[in-house]
Amino acid sequence: ATCRDLLNRLQAGEVILDFEVHLRTRSGGIKTVRLNADVLRREGRFIYARSFSRDVTAETSSQRKLAESEQRFRQLADNIREVFWIWEPATNRCIYVSPMFEQIWGRPITSIRDNPSVFLDSLHPDDLPRVQQAMVTTGAGTAQTVEYRVLRPDGTMRWVRDCGYYRPQGGFSTP
Repeated sequence: ATCRDLLNRLQAGEVILDFEVHLRTRSGGIKTVRLNADVLRREGRFIYARSFSRDVTAETSSQRKLAESEQRFRQLADNIREVFWIWEPATNRCIYVSPMFEQIWGRPITSIRDNPSVFLDSLHPDDLPRVQQAMVTTGAGTAQTVEYRVLRPDGTMRWVRDCGYYRPQGGFSTP
């Protein structure tokens, strides 16, 4: 959107909310400004226009950098040849799981997001106590490596070496 678009919309009587425009400063830099504007008319005659603007350069720069970081994370995590997940213990939710989960567990990614018990329910019963103990130890702050068997819905079995660690601000992860 350009300043011309803004003027045309105001002329048409539109109230403008959060219109973002890029302005060049005297020093040659670019500022991002978000503005609200409207025009008051009486009996079809222009009375006045008012506009309130706010410099959002830092905010939009931060949002752009965050989006770029998220994109780099997704490129890495979605293409890694191992299962990688981020678990949020406070809500008992899997907030991210890499696509390799489907190949190893033989289940759709949505299954672990929709039903967190899918992880433990998929383990060989003989391995369950050892994995649960490793989870407790990891939750206490000690990185753990544990091997266990995953029983897939098609009846096949996969061995997994799981290296987990706990970050209090981010939950469990398995690289």
